[in-house]
Amino acid sequence: MGPLTLSVDSKSTSTASSDLSNKKTQKLQLETRKSFASVSMEQQKPFDFFRTLFEGVIAGGTAGVVVETALYPIDTIKTRLQAARGGGKIKLKGLYSGLAGNLAGVLPASALFVGVYEPTKQKLLRMFPENLSAVAHLVSDYTMSSVFAFAY
Repeated sequence: MGPLTLSVDSKSTSTASSDLSNKKTQKLQLETRKSFASVSMEQQKPFDFFRTLFEGVIAGGTAGVVVETALYPIDTIKTRLQAARGGGKIKLKGLYSGLAGNLAGVLPASALFVGVYEPTKQKLLRMFPENLSAVAHLVSDYTMSSVFAFAY
């Protein structure tokens, strides 16, 4: 059963009704709504491993590039502050220098990470009963870590 949400259904019976009668005609109803992550007991579509793999590779690569691009200047400033011992001044010029080389490593690593983890997790969640979902996450994480150890 999903979370309960409160909705107000106001229906006026006449245009000349008073405030008291308007309050009486308002009904408070509790409706059950399925939350975003709720489990559906409907007929499941067949699992498409390669589609999930492709979507994971695209999502992981994109996320890695966006995060690295946004946080690279902060990391550069931190490194320059650590190198300037004794309160020396740091240059704020060239905060993005070296980003291309970093992206060349982050893009395939992020794509591989999400590309392996997500389809493995989805397949295992369909195979295991609901009370063993933690095992599915653990096994998919172990699989992803093994792929990383082999790839690097």
